[in-house]
Amino acid sequence: MRKTHVRLPSPAMLVALVALFVALGGTSYAALTLGKNSVGSKQLKKNAVTTSKIKNRAVTGKKLNLHGVTAPNASELGGVAASGYEGRAMWALVESNGTILAQSGGISVQDHPFPGGYYLAFPSQVAGKAVIATASAWDGTNGELAEGSPCGSSADAIECVHGSNTSSDAFVGTVDAKTEAPENATFYIAVLP
Repeated sequence: MRKTHVRLPSPAMLVALVALFVALGGTSYAALTLGKNSVGSKQLKKNAVTTSKIKNRAVTGKKLNLHGVTAPNASELGGVAASGYEGRAMWALVESNGTILAQSGGISVQDHPFPGGYYLAFPSQVAGKAVIATASAWDGTNGELAEGSPCGSSADAIECVHGSNTSSDAFVGTVDAKTEAPENATFYIAVLP
């Protein structure tokens, strides 16, 4: 008969196996000895529950007591009401003759010195924001193109020769789509926050 050698595990393997059994035993012990709802606020260390440990959608508006939450007042915000920090789109529908037909508020046409050229003033900064202008078929015209640009001295602005040329101004140019010649046209303009 042939004798077979049984190879014993190395000391490192034995240490790893002992560590594994201790870890599994500790988890099993905790699972078996801790009863339901046995861990409460007294057992938790301060700042132990962080955002990453809270399941998505686990904390809802119904679970929060919002009655004790207060917003800062205008004096704490440099004299500006909290709503003043909210980004809002500014928009206007401008008729081909330069009359504002509808708007979000505070927008005026400063000048309409030549066909297809409109200089507008806005109630807040336009420079650095997305300015979108598009021709409108509101008055029965169609086929015109509109392009809007902020005025002022910033890198993304053009120097406007009419109007006040500040960062709260914009220029809109409208042209005939076929000939690309300047032409008066009704247009929408929007400035996104």
